[in-house]
Amino acid sequence: MKLIKKRRSKLILTLILLTFANMAFASLTLTLGEISNQSGAPITSSDILSNIGSEGFMLEAYHSNPNGSDPRITTNRIRIAANFEAYNSNSGLGAGPGFTLDYARYLGYLTTDNKIFFVRGSSDTAPGGTVYVRIWSGAANVANSYYSQAVSFANGALVGQEGTLNATTNYRAASPYPPVITQFQEVATTVIPARTRTGTLVVNAQQPATPTDGLREVTRYLWRRGTAADALSDVSGATGQNLSSDLATLSTGTTYYFQTQHTNWFGNASNTPPVNYTIAGAVAAGAGVTVSYTFVRLAGSFGLNQFSLPFVANIGPTPINTIDGLVAQLNAAAGTGSPAITSIGWWNETSQIDQGYTITYSGTTPTFAAVNGANVDPTAERVVLNRSYQVAVSRGFGPVIFTAR
Repeated sequence: MKLIKKRRSKLILTLILLTFANMAFASLTLTLGEISNQSGAPITSSDILSNIGSEGFMLEAYHSNPNGSDPRITTNRIRIAANFEAYNSNSGLGAGPGFTLDYARYLGYLTTDNKIFFVRGSSDTAPGGTVYVRIWSGAANVANSYYSQAVSFANGALVGQEGTLNATTNYRAASPYPPVITQFQEVATTVIPARTRTGTLVVNAQQPATPTDGLREVTRYLWRRGTAADALSDVSGATGQNLSSDLATLSTGTTYYFQTQHTNWFGNASNTPPVNYTIAGAVAAGAGVTVSYTFVRLAGSFGLNQFSLPFVANIGPTPINTIDGLVAQLNAAAGTGSPAITSIGWWNETSQIDQGYTITYSGTTPTFAAVNGANVDPTAERVVLNRSYQVAVSRGFGPVIFTAR
């Protein structure tokens, strides 16, 4: 298509709708405003008028919304024919040269005075309703051509309507780009005292923010999920741009891998590479988030320190899941010499009492003595997220860095 690079001219298109039943006229006058192609270059009225034809035209109109439908389908399209003799609103609206009037739908004629007349068949509804206008850059309704989203204009039943058509042919009739997973949003609530946890994990994916060759419409979204990148399964019922999962169906501290695919009328995009996310605790956290604590013992004090963990964490490469593991890693962080942790306790929200352990050592081997109903086996006492722990230390050390996983 040859583009004329000059100030956009204004083109007045007058759409006159006629119903044979009562001969009442309705009109829509459109002024072409800012019209540009996918590269941003202006499409002038001369470009449009010189390219309109029975098949390869650049401007088309519909009496039902074509957005979200295969752009190659021309059902309900207002046909536009070029190079007809001049018509006016009072004559010449019958069958044009080479055409037989189809009374079941609109028929449009481009006249030599740059107007388009549309006549309504007797099987259509009364004047009024909506006309949708779309611009094409290249042959219309053909794969790999570029088109604009259709713009709607109301038609008055008896009173003429006016509007300005602004459009950009920034959509390409082609399969989608490979989508990009852009965001994980984990929202969780922990209810006290039962510490029941509810919430959702939302995974967002979209077409690239800076497409290289026109935008693409998407008609179907496919999601896959699994705990290994090479063993993903389709997520049943997930058909939207975002994947929302109930946290009750996911395991805390588990790493999941997500993949998505976009589809339209022209084919399937490539799958995204698997992207992983680790389910946190009551507070959302992705891998790599940290919190640090320094443990202090002042002269003459009990060396009592308080801290909590807002997410499932490691100290270094070691997971912190149980009380004995937490104590072992804190002692390791305290450095060489005798173990530093002499007791650990917490407030039990359910029984409303203090629980915990006093700890003695044979060399570096600890012995845990349960207090007030703490689990006799410290390997079975799980670390609870956001619970306030009190740790007594024989000497100060730190900072100790806890890393979310």
